[in-house]
Amino acid sequence: DGRGAFEPEYWNHLDLPQVEKLRARHASEEIEQLTRQVQEAEEAISQSSAQQPWAENVPYLIQLPGIGIITAMTILSAVGEIGRFPSSKKLVGYAGLGARVYASGETTRTGGITKQGRRELRCAMIEADWDAMYAVMLKAPILACKQTIPHMIEQGGGSIVNTSSVHGV
Repeated sequence: DGRGAFEPEYWNHLDLPQVEKLRARHASEEIEQLTRQVQEAEEAISQSSAQQPWAENVPYLIQLPGIGIITAMTILSAVGEIGRFPSSKKLVGYAGLGARVYASGETTRTGGITKQGRRELRCAMIEADWDAMYAVMLKAPILACKQTIPHMIEQGGGSIVNTSSVHGV
């Protein structure tokens, strides 16, 4: 599965110069240390999510597709007091998720998002959107097939047709 390459024993058994084995061991130790630090940070964020001022709003956000504790806390900490935005348009602008507008005379065109505003907020929201989209476009058909195939085997065959668009992704 590829994870064995991160284990020091993997590199010790390869026919490599000693310097390369040392380099691989150092890289493996660094990965282990960083993994522990990420786990510690995630645990601290998770504990913070159960305290004020986060505890009230986190449960609402994590119900949304694609949003877990880390994403919810990122969004909440970037937005701060939601009441300071008089409209959803202002929040969209703050996140840099609004469409770029090109206007000249009577011609108005829109482009991609402006990418102005809070980068971490925009990234968290886009990541949540991708996760939710893949949950529908990839995970759902796989789960449906897992449920359907045993019934097809019992019946002696059948067909699975999955229609999708290359433009959906």
